[in-house]
Amino acid sequence: MSPRRRPATLGEYALLHKPDPPEHRLASIAREAGLADWTFVNRTTFCVEVDGTTGAVKTLRSTGIPRIDAVVRDTVDEWRFSPFEVDGKPVRVCSEARFDLRFPG
Repeated sequence: MSPRRRPATLGEYALLHKPDPPEHRLASIAREAGLADWTFVNRTTFCVEVDGTTGAVKTLRSTGIPRIDAVVRDTVDEWRFSPFEVDGKPVRVCSEARFDLRFPG
């Protein structure tokens, strides 16, 4: 069965675990890349599987810095939800998340 594709919001799911990208990892990458006073946008797609885990995590809009995109994907992969249900049965649904990442100077 193919996943349902629709612009869903995270609020539609019972969110159980949603950590933010770890600031210490992002800060380390930013320092190594010499980034200061920059703002990046990342959009990442993912699916909530029938067991509530996330899968098919992919970068839709890159920050332009592959290591930062990887941290965001790793973070989304840790998210957990109560499964989305249709007619009382869990179904796989897909969505996307936007991350606004700022590296102050």
